[in-house]
Amino acid sequence: MKQAKNSKKISIYMINNDIVTMEMRENKIIDDNTDVNIQEIIQYLSQRLKSKEYDSVPTNSVNDYNVCFMFKKTFMSRKANNDFFSPILVDKNLFDVNSEDNRAVVLFYNDDKIYATTVGMSYNDIAPYIDDYFGIKVLGKCISQEKFEVFNQKTQAVTGYEKLNNSSYRNGCSLATVKKLENVLKEIGGKLYKELLPESIQKFFSKEKISIVAKSSIGFGNKLNFDQLIQILNWASEVLDNENKNVIMNGVEIIKKNSKEYDLFVSRAKNELWILFQKYLNGDTEIDKFDILHKESDEFLKASRYELVNKEGEVSRIDDLNSLEEIFKCFSNTISKDIFCKILDEMYIVSYDENDNTLTSDKFINHISGEIPYEYDDNTKVIIIDGEIIKLNSDYIKNIDDKLSVKISEKIDENLNLLPWQNSANETEYINKHSSMGSLIIHPKKPCGVELCDFIIKQGNIYKLIFVKKGFDYNVRDLASQIKVSKQLVI
Repeated sequence: MKQAKNSKKISIYMINNDIVTMEMRENKIIDDNTDVNIQEIIQYLSQRLKSKEYDSVPTNSVNDYNVCFMFKKTFMSRKANNDFFSPILVDKNLFDVNSEDNRAVVLFYNDDKIYATTVGMSYNDIAPYIDDYFGIKVLGKCISQEKFEVFNQKTQAVTGYEKLNNSSYRNGCSLATVKKLENVLKEIGGKLYKELLPESIQKFFSKEKISIVAKSSIGFGNKLNFDQLIQILNWASEVLDNENKNVIMNGVEIIKKNSKEYDLFVSRAKNELWILFQKYLNGDTEIDKFDILHKESDEFLKASRYELVNKEGEVSRIDDLNSLEEIFKCFSNTISKDIFCKILDEMYIVSYDENDNTLTSDKFINHISGEIPYEYDDNTKVIIIDGEIIKLNSDYIKNIDDKLSVKISEKIDENLNLLPWQNSANETEYINKHSSMGSLIIHPKKPCGVELCDFIIKQGNIYKLIFVKKGFDYNVRDLASQIKVSKQLVI
């Protein structure tokens, strides 16, 4: 069989330490209160790769980084680049085996970051743990606002980017091809390596040497050597550690479905639902952390009844599905956590109109919306909406909050005589401040038990429904849901 030409293209990735830590907790290797250091993460990744038949290979020391070199032989027909890694390999002939596809995952790590590069077909073995937005994070701190706007418009490589005064929120990322990127860079008047790299590193590169800054990686061409790779890693670390941001970008990260990170967050959501179920069993009424709604909200809200359908086809009927409590009523109070979570995985919610026609039918997980705990980064919120797991950057949230606050303030009727928030501890305390006002109804409810709004103010023959939310973060989505429900009930 003809042997393929050696490839010397190098792509650099960064490991998402949070994903590894969450998986370690999920697998009960550590408990929820235990901190994990980089060495423990490296040990875990090494074990995962060994389970895929990789072996640890002895290496020489490297300035600024520790190295974990995992090697695997598979009998195919491709040889890897031996010369590139020779500076760190004790066995200089590691890759010199005819008629084999040599695979390797090389991890470079210091006290807080882990970078990775791969040989052969090894990418898929480390892909579940890489930071999907590493390249974009680096790009956002290097490129000017003006040029980035052109770059993003042409490549559509970023989600949640604030472009001028309009928010851009795309359901996914399409990576620019090398050819497409070159055309964009010509249009904005510069080459990518000149735009991104500091002068100390630019001298190593010609037009052929750098390929692309993609969403999850930085790729380099066929003349990069190992010493230059280490300098690039140092440069990337300096860029990422720099608190200054040229561009507020990637404010919205949509986690890929069927990825390890997605599955871990769904597991966390189910754990939160289990905690709420325990509160429900103990008589706690504060279990409204997640809303129940479907993306086809108009159809879902006009349903006359709902059914929970499990894998075996068993059905639980619900006449008014407006809270988690209605769903929890369908579970046995002796159910185990494992069975509870398994049912949530498999359960469908089906809605019907008054003639028993199906309006919506979808998995339970695609009906919940709310925040998922994320203790790894104070600047990030994680929410689940319609089955999507989304990370929201605090800068992006603040940007949206400020704009929304102004718009709402402009629309508030000054004749309502609403009291100032001042030192109200929560929404309930603020609402109750209005209890002494005339022509006002607090927590009005329909006969079915659904709360129309927080209070109603009557002005002549006009009734105004008032909704109260503290802050403008993910609660705004709850607010929108409540308004939609109230509209349907009033109509």
